[in-house]
Amino acid sequence: MIKDALSSPAVLAGMTWAGVAAALRDPSSSVAQGVDGAANVIMAAICTITGNQPSAVCSSPTIRELEARL
Repeated sequence: MIKDALSSPAVLAGMTWAGVAAALRDPSSSVAQGVDGAANVIMAAICTITGNQPSAVCSSPTIRELEARL
Protein backbone atom coordinates (compact mmCIF):
# COMPACT_ATOMS: atom_id res chain seq x y z
CA MET A 1 0.00 0.00 0.00
CA ILE A 2 1.21 3.52 -0.74
CA LYS A 3 0.92 4.76 2.82
CA ASP A 4 3.35 2.03 3.90
CA ALA A 5 6.04 3.59 1.71
CA LEU A 6 5.87 6.88 3.57
CA SER A 7 8.27 7.09 6.45
CA SER A 8 7.13 8.07 9.91
CA PRO A 9 9.18 10.88 11.45
CA ALA A 10 9.32 8.72 14.59
CA VAL A 11 11.85 6.52 12.79
CA LEU A 12 14.33 9.41 13.11
CA ALA A 13 13.58 10.16 16.77
CA GLY A 14 16.73 10.36 18.85
CA MET A 15 19.07 9.98 15.88
CA THR A 16 21.93 12.35 15.21
CA TRP A 17 22.60 13.75 11.74
CA ALA A 18 25.53 11.34 11.48
CA GLY A 19 23.28 8.47 12.49
CA VAL A 20 20.71 9.38 9.84
CA ALA A 21 23.46 9.65 7.21
CA ALA A 22 24.81 6.24 8.18
CA ALA A 23 21.33 4.71 8.06
CA LEU A 24 20.74 6.16 4.59
CA ARG A 25 23.86 4.37 3.34
CA ASP A 26 22.35 1.02 4.41
CA PRO A 27 19.52 0.13 1.99
CA SER A 28 18.13 -2.42 4.45
CA SER A 29 17.64 0.16 7.23
CA SER A 30 14.15 1.38 8.01
CA VAL A 31 15.34 4.96 7.50
CA ALA A 32 16.65 4.29 3.98
CA GLN A 33 13.62 2.22 3.03
CA GLY A 34 11.23 4.89 4.28
CA VAL A 35 13.02 7.73 2.51
CA ASP A 36 13.35 5.76 -0.72
CA GLY A 37 9.71 4.71 -0.60
CA ALA A 38 8.53 8.25 0.06
CA ALA A 39 10.69 9.59 -2.78
CA ASN A 40 9.20 7.01 -5.14
CA VAL A 41 5.64 8.00 -4.20
CA ILE A 42 6.47 11.69 -4.72
CA MET A 43 8.09 10.90 -8.07
CA ALA A 44 5.02 8.88 -9.14
CA ALA A 45 2.81 11.84 -8.29
CA ILE A 46 5.05 14.17 -10.30
CA CYS A 47 4.98 11.74 -13.24
CA THR A 48 1.19 11.66 -13.06
CA ILE A 49 0.84 15.44 -13.29
CA THR A 50 3.58 15.92 -15.92
CA GLY A 51 2.29 13.34 -18.36
CA ASN A 52 5.08 10.92 -17.47
CA GLN A 53 7.97 13.32 -17.91
CA PRO A 54 10.85 12.84 -17.57
CA SER A 55 10.35 9.55 -19.32
CA ALA A 56 13.66 8.12 -18.09
CA VAL A 57 12.30 8.24 -14.54
CA CYS A 58 8.61 7.76 -15.20
CA SER A 59 9.09 4.57 -17.21
CA SER A 60 10.60 2.78 -14.20
CA PRO A 61 8.50 -0.27 -13.24
CA THR A 62 8.37 0.90 -9.61
CA ILE A 63 7.12 4.36 -10.57
CA ARG A 64 4.60 2.91 -13.04
CA GLU A 65 3.21 0.59 -10.37
CA LEU A 66 2.89 3.42 -7.86
CA GLU A 67 1.25 5.69 -10.44
CA ALA A 68 -1.46 3.09 -10.99
CA ARG A 69 -2.25 3.22 -7.27
CA LEU A 70 -2.55 7.01 -7.03
